[in-house]
Amino acid sequence: MEETKDDLIEYFHAEKIERINGCIISMREHKNVDAEKLLEEHPELKDKYVYLKGIRVLVDKQRAAQIDNPTGIAALSPEDVITLNNSGVLENPNIQFNLILRDAPENSDRPSNVSKFRQIRAELGNNMRSISNINVYGPGYGLLTRIDNWTDEELIDFCSKIPALTINLSQPIEAIDRLRDVIFSNPELNEHFLVDGNYIVNVDKASGIEDNDGISFDRNPEEPESLRWKKLAKFIQKNKGCAVEERIRNLSEIPDEILDTIDESSRIKFVIQLGKDGKKQDYIYSAYEIKLIKEQITALEKGIASGWTDKDLTEFLGELDFLDFNFIQDEMLASRIKLLLNNISELKNKFLMLEEGTRVVNCEATQPISRIFTFPKDQSMEDDSYSHKVATFVKNNPGQTCRIKISGLKDLTVEDLEILSQHEDRVKIGIPKGQYDPNNTFDVYNPNEMLTIRKKMDELLAGIDPNAPEMRRCGEIYRRVCNAFTYDYPAVYPKTPEEEEYSQRNSVNCRNLRNALLEGKCVCAGYADVLRQAFNMFGIEAEYVVGDCIDQPISEAKYNKHKDDEEYKFKRVIKNEDGKVTLGDRHAWVKAKIDGKWYNFDPTFDADSYAREGIPKYVFLSDDEISDHGNSRISMTGPECKDSMPIYTQPPQFIKADEVEHKEEKKPSVVGKLFTVLFEKIRNTFKRKDQKLLDSGQQEGSMPNAGAMKKTEEQYPSWDLRGYKDAKKIIAPQQISTKDRNLDGKEKDDGR
Repeated sequence: MEETKDDLIEYFHAEKIERINGCIISMREHKNVDAEKLLEEHPELKDKYVYLKGIRVLVDKQRAAQIDNPTGIAALSPEDVITLNNSGVLENPNIQFNLILRDAPENSDRPSNVSKFRQIRAELGNNMRSISNINVYGPGYGLLTRIDNWTDEELIDFCSKIPALTINLSQPIEAIDRLRDVIFSNPELNEHFLVDGNYIVNVDKASGIEDNDGISFDRNPEEPESLRWKKLAKFIQKNKGCAVEERIRNLSEIPDEILDTIDESSRIKFVIQLGKDGKKQDYIYSAYEIKLIKEQITALEKGIASGWTDKDLTEFLGELDFLDFNFIQDEMLASRIKLLLNNISELKNKFLMLEEGTRVVNCEATQPISRIFTFPKDQSMEDDSYSHKVATFVKNNPGQTCRIKISGLKDLTVEDLEILSQHEDRVKIGIPKGQYDPNNTFDVYNPNEMLTIRKKMDELLAGIDPNAPEMRRCGEIYRRVCNAFTYDYPAVYPKTPEEEEYSQRNSVNCRNLRNALLEGKCVCAGYADVLRQAFNMFGIEAEYVVGDCIDQPISEAKYNKHKDDEEYKFKRVIKNEDGKVTLGDRHAWVKAKIDGKWYNFDPTFDADSYAREGIPKYVFLSDDEISDHGNSRISMTGPECKDSMPIYTQPPQFIKADEVEHKEEKKPSVVGKLFTVLFEKIRNTFKRKDQKLLDSGQQEGSMPNAGAMKKTEEQYPSWDLRGYKDAKKIIAPQQISTKDRNLDGKEKDDGR
């Protein structure tokens, strides 16, 4: 229904009309109404309302006069401020507003409303106290950049009348510095003002400031520390919702008077640099933490001075909510306390060490602070009560979030995870990819997920003898991981809208344990993550590593012509030089230490090798060999792998590792060398013949379904791993005889 003017007049006269803050009517919903003209035509409305054009609102003057608590109207332009002041509304000391000043560029014909500020000051007079904040916007910022128009006296007068001023960060630093210097050098102003770069605040006038990212007020080197703390105390008391960060050198720097004004709700934090042996770092503490720490350290020092025994000290520690070793200056005392915490069962079953390694918390107490607590699992000590302590902490601190940081699946048992899963909503378990992951990836799981993942991993590795020789454990684990999962091609290389949607949901999970062990599919990072965890669970040192897998260079013209084709569209340009383009993909695999030597293992590529030939190819390789064995790899991370163990020359040892005998290498004789050369020529001749038969799908006996496999390869390019799932159905590993294991035709990019 179209709105008529009469309807609108009746609407304004109605007493039940909804008013913002009790006195404001928004005109934004009446977009077709000229409010100024309406008030001119209806004197009874003009007497009742004042119209603020800049923000399109009507202010009910009578209701505004009756407001008895601090009320903000809106961010006002100079014109609106003058209109509001002339209406008499600002006579009510409870009315506040933000003043928006915009400036025109230098040499611009467009007028600057910053230049009207002197008029505003003159017209407002005592009503200047209604301005809660001033924001200056625009490229010229005449208020401060044209500083020659302002004398120091004018700036002093200006600052003395406002609670706070926010100066736009793009203003010249010289202008901001001058304003700060004027405040710092004037004792009357400095006594009331704190400055944070582009923000100045009068601690006696400003209140209710909140929702900021943290204020760190500048230090005035000329003022006494006592004055600074006095101003901070005032600001904190009147603006409890404001986050303040104050840098201190030591605890004694903070006077007790300011701590007495602080309670648990205060958002002030103290930054202090702590550490020993030249290794210092910033630690952040809440004001309430500092208050408790000072009380604890004072009591501890007095107790030790009076001759506390270990029993006295144990009793004292048992009553603490937390203890921070950063503030215990006596190293012998710190060592004594740590011994008690580790050896006295009463304390050992109660306290947990936080990730930074300097604080222990009492899991049975309610912590007076709000943060994400990270409890690393200490592998250096047996602690059967670890999961119980974490669960107790979560139960006793319902407002806290807890994170457990572990190195891998081996750190938590099924029983541990069953206990933690009772608090799934507030417990997260984090596992880093490892020290050689350049992205510092930190995968986070909830306890129920991790419990299922752990059970799936146990199923995958069931029956492997943990006491078997390392080579045998390695071979069996590797075989199972390579055959366990399907490469999740759509998660990283989507082709259809449905796959795009799927990719958005799974692009992260396909790269960790979640999709691999819960869904049975992953990409290279998932394969590598599972293999590293599996190796570690059986005592094999392994690391997650990454590098760039690159193709042979192609001409830049060819790439530009075909870059949107399936073969190239998902690759990235690694190098571009001399008219050639080198394409590749980021890839992840594992380096493991077997019998004292590091080797490369790539389960992603070998998932196909097992399916096609029943034997791995990307195992026990040096860094040089893995680059030459299929795809060149650059920017590899991880330990250097100098040695290799060619699997083709000794397949039985990998399949049955207990038969491996480590003997001293003997240098071959001249006859031996000649025989080896002759043998290799004969073997290569048969390999070429076997490869031709394989390509034509006519090889008999060992691969009766090779023709069907060739058909599958025609349907899916070799780099499109969705075809490999079908290939596995056609050719099971047990169908492949031993004599075909030496087939090693040219490799393509089949594993990223």
